[in-house]
Amino acid sequence: MNIPAKTVKLGADNFTYPVLLPKDVLLQVAKRSIHKVIGMPLGRASETLKTFWGRYKLAFPKHDIFTLGLSEDEFSNIVPYYLHGDGGRTCKKESIVIRSMFPALGMGSAKCQVPDMQPTDSVCRNRKRRRSQVEAASMSKVNMGINLLGNSLGNRFLFAAIHSKYIKDDKEIFYDLLDLWGKEMGTLFDKGLQIHGRVCKIAVLGMCGDAPFIRDAGLMTRSFNNIRKSPDSVTLLPGVCHLCAGKTHGPLYEDLDILMAPWVATAGENNFLPWDEPSPLLNNGI
Repeated sequence: MNIPAKTVKLGADNFTYPVLLPKDVLLQVAKRSIHKVIGMPLGRASETLKTFWGRYKLAFPKHDIFTLGLSEDEFSNIVPYYLHGDGGRTCKKESIVIRSMFPALGMGSAKCQVPDMQPTDSVCRNRKRRRSQVEAASMSKVNMGINLLGNSLGNRFLFAAIHSKYIKDDKEIFYDLLDLWGKEMGTLFDKGLQIHGRVCKIAVLGMCGDAPFIRDAGLMTRSFNNIRKSPDSVTLLPGVCHLCAGKTHGPLYEDLDILMAPWVATAGENNFLPWDEPSPLLNNGI
């Protein structure tokens, strides 16, 4: 599969670096495996997406996407995605930062597989094992699963992988990449992309990744960096979790009493923003 990279300028010194634009990647993958792009067979995409967003609204009724006045038919063409950031290693064990994206829906998990998303025996190396998995899955009526099964090369789509030394020398390179990423994903929601005769829009539900990446990408003022450095410390901590805003003294943030712990009063709707300025991703509507 030939996906042309685009060279972009990053940082204060206009450092040039190649990236794979999300639109180009998804269009190329969709030519061969559209179910990898939308997370389900095309034939049932409309109904499945309507069902997904109906259930998502029950869980997150205040999500911004439900304030746009979209009709049920419009939701049938909106594909939920997640962004992913993580650290990795080169062949010389040097550090790199990897950014990718993936559809929220997919083949399911080992315990809950989606029957019509499972590969056929003809493409499986271990046919006996795969047959038993497919037979077990066929007994279920599940038509919507999380995106866990399968080779990550087939359901994780790369945006950029960059050596950490470049980011260390110029932190603006890291944030310029985020800004470009946000703009590209924003365009995929606003304008969508033409896939097999229909316009599909990509809606980003959130970002996942390791703790250092989430801290940096979110410009977090509350993170694991703020843990006390010794058991005798009496410093008032600025907070270690972006989900609760408690500035706790000593080890109180480690209190696991979910009803009475001091940090509980600063979670949920009582939580104030865990950043002083929003991430470039949020500035672009992601």
